[in-house]
Amino acid sequence: MVVVLTSIAYFNNTYIEECINDAYEVINKRKGKMVNGSFVKKRIMKIVLKQPNWKHITFKTPKISFLDWAKEGVKVVIGNEEYQFNSSTELEALRLSIQPSYKGNDTCFITTDELKSIYHKTQERMKKYSY
Repeated sequence: MVVVLTSIAYFNNTYIEECINDAYEVINKRKGKMVNGSFVKKRIMKIVLKQPNWKHITFKTPKISFLDWAKEGVKVVIGNEEYQFNSSTELEALRLSIQPSYKGNDTCFITTDELKSIYHKTQERMKKYSY
């Protein structure tokens, strides 16, 4: 394997040591962990803070793009309570209940009570169907 990599480096007018150093500089900054011999990237969950004077929680994405925006999970912070939506089932349940913004196409929202209800219902389902 080293012979092949050395040859590839040679034909690209460089040295294998430079290639290894460049690769290390990229790889060592990654965040994540090894799972069964494969590197799993650390998820960057979206964190949404409910504004104290608002009646609803606003997501900074159009409803149509919500699932893509939230693919790494969403944590909603309401006062000192946190509600995490991680699985595709939880995120889909949330997406079905959010409303597009009336003030433009770049946000969507959900009421606090509805978000809490969806959270508790999905948690109950997850417990019911997990073994």
